[in-house]
Amino acid sequence: MTFTPGFNSQEALPLLAMLAQLEEDPQSVFPLTMPPFPTGWTVIFDSGSFGPFDNRWQLVSNTQTGQHAVLIRGTVDEAGSIIDDLL
Repeated sequence: MTFTPGFNSQEALPLLAMLAQLEEDPQSVFPLTMPPFPTGWTVIFDSGSFGPFDNRWQLVSNTQTGQHAVLIRGTVDEAGSIIDDLL
């Protein structure tokens, strides 16, 4: 998949499905059905939760196209994380 200028749902949907996997409790975000991790993409590095605000990131690679993406989870449903955003 080649990224093109402008919004393209065919680019966005696999990225959103990968971002959904970063949630510790995915059912709280996706109460219906968790989207499957896209075919061809693999996690190269997972930081795990870190820091006082429970951040997390992953480096993923598409083995079919050679593309890479950095997935970042910032704010979570914790008081410290939300207060950090407000400040």
